[in-house]
Amino acid sequence: MQGAPQSSSFQSDPHRSDDNPDSDKAGALVSRSRSNPKNAGIPRSFFPCDYEMNKMVLEFSHYFNDHVCPELVIVDSPLNPNRMDLNILPYIPDFLLSLLISASAIHQVIQSQPNWHQITVNRSRALRAKVHPGELEPLQSFRHPLSSFIYKHRSQSLRGLSQYLSEAGAEGPDLVFHTVTVMLMSEIQRSAFCNWKIHFEGLKNIIACQGGFEVLVSTRLGNLRHALGHFMLIDVMSSVFVAASSLPLDTPSQLRYIDWLPELHGHGLENGFPCPNELLACIIHTNNLRFILHHHPGDDVAHVNSAILDLVRSIITFSPTAWAGRALESYNETLEERVDRQRPRKRLNLVPQPIEGEGWADLAAAFQAATLLYCLRALVLNHGKENILQAMLANIYEGLIPDVQCLASITLSNLLYMLHPLMDQPLQKGKSMGRFMFWPVLMAGLESTCSSQALSERPFIVSSLQELCRCLGDMSALDAAVFLQSAWTLGEESYTGNMQRVRTWGDVFEGMGVHGVFFF
Repeated sequence: MQGAPQSSSFQSDPHRSDDNPDSDKAGALVSRSRSNPKNAGIPRSFFPCDYEMNKMVLEFSHYFNDHVCPELVIVDSPLNPNRMDLNILPYIPDFLLSLLISASAIHQVIQSQPNWHQITVNRSRALRAKVHPGELEPLQSFRHPLSSFIYKHRSQSLRGLSQYLSEAGAEGPDLVFHTVTVMLMSEIQRSAFCNWKIHFEGLKNIIACQGGFEVLVSTRLGNLRHALGHFMLIDVMSSVFVAASSLPLDTPSQLRYIDWLPELHGHGLENGFPCPNELLACIIHTNNLRFILHHHPGDDVAHVNSAILDLVRSIITFSPTAWAGRALESYNETLEERVDRQRPRKRLNLVPQPIEGEGWADLAAAFQAATLLYCLRALVLNHGKENILQAMLANIYEGLIPDVQCLASITLSNLLYMLHPLMDQPLQKGKSMGRFMFWPVLMAGLESTCSSQALSERPFIVSSLQELCRCLGDMSALDAAVFLQSAWTLGEESYTGNMQRVRTWGDVFEGMGVHGVFFF
């Protein structure tokens, strides 16, 4: 869950060590009340009437800072901008606090589940049965003391937000934008299939009421940077996981994001989706070209083919090593500037340790492979355009990779080869690069769905997504595994005796009949 109230202060025990996994007992609140055992006999009447509520808010806020925020940055440190300044808690509206509490509680409930295999099987059956989306709500099947508590606080947050919107209106202050963004991210945390789209459309309406994306990003970037960045990512990445026939009519408007990627995305180093800006731009272009190929198939074919050729060349020639060097230098400068903005008294405790960038090139290479698989499958292989790449492949690979199908097959093999060392071991909070492999793992699974290759790797793909769900406290990763298992089964039933038949990107998503958002 992302998008918590932002602050320039970093307060929550930033130097506390989380290296000992035994200290992270999933499902148990991180108690920070610092109460003295000698005072255990103090009559409750001596405490303020709102003592228990304030104590609970403080405990869940600490939990959010200590267990959720480390997973949102490529390297955790006291300078993690996602952490809440606990000093501002008294000034946060109750409906936003209820949302924070429920998100932290959901994180605990997810991490406490003992049998992900059975949960995945049950949800796959529900998805295959085309049940009402509400029946895919994951927490209904979880037995945990916090389950009713979560629904109570989610209901409170929805009622409070509704009342606030009725008073402030969609043209109200930044708080409206931030709160709806947090609500959207929290919905994705609960399920990739359920109510996220409602809140996303609400956020689009708020943006329209406040002048449109261009106006907001050019005039209020300082206050809305994180919220606009999350909106942009969901707009772009949710378009990946639909058939071209279901792409929104405003898909071409995603091109406007490209110029703002340095400010809004910053290579994703602090938002849980560390996709290099250059590759995210390629994903945006792929979405746009998919839209054009479906809605305007006869328009200037030569121009479209040239655009596809340039796009594939951009992805292939992207250098993960060069990117890692640039991104590392830029990120260290960002941390130094962040310290310089602090008051002198706090600056003494925030001396940044230079980030070394270990594993950054491997991370970028995984995103490069995933982006290439999406582009090749959705634009080239599914549209019979292999011939437009032949000359380029011969020039770059000198005959070692003779055609596009071979390129896709080798890319999938290389991606899985990179993923195994990252995902074959338990993920460490705030440390393992495997924490960010959600989208690359899923893209490997989708390529296996379309091409019927890497069948023996499917159990690894599912177990990796289950581990990401557990580590991140985010059900959308498990929903990705559920989606893949259901798609694989559907493919086997549809093409029995003809397993070599290739399924298009549209076949996969039209056949499943649900629109999930899977990437972080």
